[in-house]
Amino acid sequence: MNQENSQKTILALLRSALDRWCKGDTFGYADLFARDATYFDPRTETRIERSAAVQDHFRQYYEGKINVPRFEMPNPKFQLHGTIAVLTYNWYPFSGDGERLSGWNATEVWQNSDDQWKIIHGHWSLVQPK
Repeated sequence: MNQENSQKTILALLRSALDRWCKGDTFGYADLFARDATYFDPRTETRIERSAAVQDHFRQYYEGKINVPRFEMPNPKFQLHGTIAVLTYNWYPFSGDGERLSGWNATEVWQNSDDQWKIIHGHWSLVQPK
């Protein structure tokens, strides 16, 4: 695996999925999860297991419930270890008038299988105000 190519590929997949998310299509992000993936969300008490459950969880935000005109992902950190990659980043959504709506910390563990990158674990948490 080439670090630079892997990073570009994963970031492109992620940005495309988050662009869809910001328009209310949560399944672009959900589709990035491997079948046996796990996911932690600050809105749930326990870990979500398997991609079908992740899709069920994201379904509640689908169609018109999310409208984010712009987001930023400053300073992503990408670490490649064989066929496994760890990506950590902040995610900041903005309103139409440019106001930052919230802040999120994200960690994703990706695996390359059959020349395709999929998330095998995701963990999101809200950035706490100072």
